[in-house]
Amino acid sequence: MLDTTNIPTRSLATALASALGPARDAAPAKPDFAPSTTPFSTPADRQREFANLLGRASSTEVGKVAERQKSARQKEAAQDMVAIALVQPILKGLRDGNRAAAPFGPGPAEKQFGGFVDAQWSRSLVRGGNFPLVNAVQRWMGDRQSPAATSPTPPSTLRPHTA
Repeated sequence: MLDTTNIPTRSLATALASALGPARDAAPAKPDFAPSTTPFSTPADRQREFANLLGRASSTEVGKVAERQKSARQKEAAQDMVAIALVQPILKGLRDGNRAAAPFGPGPAEKQFGGFVDAQWSRSLVRGGNFPLVNAVQRWMGDRQSPAATSPTPPSTLRPHTA
């Protein structure tokens, strides 16, 4: 609590201002990451400050964001690979196997655009479901892109089955 009994009137305003903090119309405090704008700073000094700011950002948050984006791209590529190589041929086989009579069989439009429907359905099924094969392909893609990967063959879970 501010004791105002022994403060002269002129000092009262100063004491209140210091107790309440800076005025609203006062200039905001300069953040610690803002470059200095002294009249004696040279363009080279400002470039060094800017490079330091970029270095701080790139070493922390940018690396994490890039890793998440890389993982998301790998997962999307793995999903597309499974959709195109596994699910789409199954849907095509089901569509081609439809030998129903005229009112229930496929029409000319369905025959012409059936492949597009199969592609869209296969992507939707793979992205909406939990396919362990997608996770395996994603891990395989990550292993193939890492600099430590030396094995030219995919893991045994992706090799074709031979009887």
